[in-house]
Amino acid sequence: MSALDPTGLRRRAGPAILFALVLGLGACTPLGQGDGDDPPASGSGAPGGNGGGQLSIATGGTGGVYYPLGGGFATVIRENVEGYDATVSETNASVDNMLLIGDGGADLALVL
Repeated sequence: MSALDPTGLRRRAGPAILFALVLGLGACTPLGQGDGDDPPASGSGAPGGNGGGQLSIATGGTGGVYYPLGGGFATVIRENVEGYDATVSETNASVDNMLLIGDGGADLALVL
C-alpha cells in the first residue's frame, strides 16, 4: 500500500469496524443468569421482568452502508432476542445518530 492509495487501509478497517459493531450490539442484549434450572420468571418478555419492547436503530441514508447494516441487526434482534422487536430509522448518519441517542430518540445507533 502506498501513501497515495488508501484502499489497503479501507480493506483492513472494514472488518474491524464490523467486528466492533457486532460486539457493541452483543453488549446490548440481555444475558441469561443461573444454571438453567431456575423456574421461568413471571410475566412475559425478556429476562429481568422488563417485558421486552421495541428497539429503534438509527442508521444512515438508504443508499449508504449503515442502513442495510442496521436492517441486518434489526433482523437478528427480531429473530433471536425474545420479547424484543427492532426497527430501522433512516437518518443523516453518525452525527444525527449520536444526537438521537443523546435525546432518547433511538436505542441503538451506527456511528463512526
